[in-house]
Amino acid sequence: MFQTLANLEQALLNNNIDNSDPASVGQAIEDLDGALRQVQTELAYIGAKTNRLESLQARLQEQSDLNKEF
Repeated sequence: MFQTLANLEQALLNNNIDNSDPASVGQAIEDLDGALRQVQTELAYIGAKTNRLESLQARLQEQSDLNKEF
């Protein structure tokens, strides 16, 4: 992702807007878009794991509380 941002910076500095050039602003934006989609996918994955862990923690706490009653 950082390389993509560097590529975008270079394309902007060079005023490279030729979409047929792989070093153009348009290509850099497309690459950045793909990187952002990947980050969103990873965040969703982490969020799902966090939810499962929190649910498990709540169940374990309930079980611990029940065990203390007996």
